[in-house]
Amino acid sequence: MEKYIKTLAECLLFKGMSVSDINLVLPFLKPNIRKYKKGENVATMGDMIKDVCILLQGEIYMVYENIYGARTLISRRLPKDSFFEAFCFAGAEIPVNARVKADSIVMFIPCENITNMPQFLSRHHIKMLHNVVCTMSHKVSGEIFKQLKHTQGYSVRVKILSYLNEQKAKYGKNEFVIDISKTDLASYLMVDRTSLHKELALMKKDGLINFKDRKFTIKT
Repeated sequence: MEKYIKTLAECLLFKGMSVSDINLVLPFLKPNIRKYKKGENVATMGDMIKDVCILLQGEIYMVYENIYGARTLISRRLPKDSFFEAFCFAGAEIPVNARVKADSIVMFIPCENITNMPQFLSRHHIKMLHNVVCTMSHKVSGEIFKQLKHTQGYSVRVKILSYLNEQKAKYGKNEFVIDISKTDLASYLMVDRTSLHKELALMKKDGLINFKDRKFTIKT
């Protein structure tokens, strides 16, 4: 457990808590750690989960899959990111598959252990509950609405430009490397993969962008 403390200290659920604070509360949180191979699911659509999860190592994609097998990438989780807080505390079914993109290690913390800490840990208890609420709010305002902004474009080109300009702002320059493959980008933007590749080629021909693999340059 000790080797994961640094990662936990960077997790929003433990924001404002020192390493010694985290070491103090962990025994009462009674976390479990599990390992997953690439391609496995940490959880599947429809599951009822009772744990808040923290990714300690690897990469996980949150993927929605409809009854026809079409998949939409909703979000990514990287080390120190937490997930499933809202569904855990609401007792609701998970609406996505948590698919392991790279071999991963996940910490599971029973939500009942977060809400029922001993009285002498009340200061840390209040802080963790506050962090849970802040984390859920951040995901609603930051992740969900961000994707909606990109996918509401009236054309494939508008959706691509919306995403690329966000990356430009994120990195502070016209040249950058995106975090996901073009296949996953098509899924995230909710467009057909072939249409995405065709539009990227047209945008390159029109002098709007240049790209090679995941490296993009915005020319305008």
